Amino acid sequence: MSAIYPLHRSDLVAREIEDELVLFDAADEIVHVLNATARLVWHLCDAQHTPDDMAQVLRTHFAIPLDCDVLADVTETLAVFSTKGLLQDPERALTAQAESDSRPLADSPADCKEGASAHEAG
Repeated sequence: MSAIYPLHRSDLVAREIEDELVLFDAADEIVHVLNATARLVWHLCDAQHTPDDMAQVLRTHFAIPLDCDVLADVTETLAVFSTKGLLQDPERALTAQAESDSRPLADSPADCKEGASAHEAG
């Protein structure tokens, strides 16, 4: 399996507002709002970090317990980014999702930090 290095689109207008990141896609006139976790994953989509790298950064940054499956959350977030067209090469994120044994974020243990979230504002 080859390493996956997701890269976010550089043509989106990004503004940080408190702990969230607001992305505006002028071509499609869509606004995306990312929570603090998804914002960090977004910034790590720089073609320099693998999903495993991202999971380690999240675990350290948010002091996430070792029994939480952070990689599953990262791959789920990348899949959402890909589905919403936020990555330059969506196949990279979709491949990561397909190869991951991820579970829905709602099934996270109670002591795990809140999962990443990206949603459209309308």
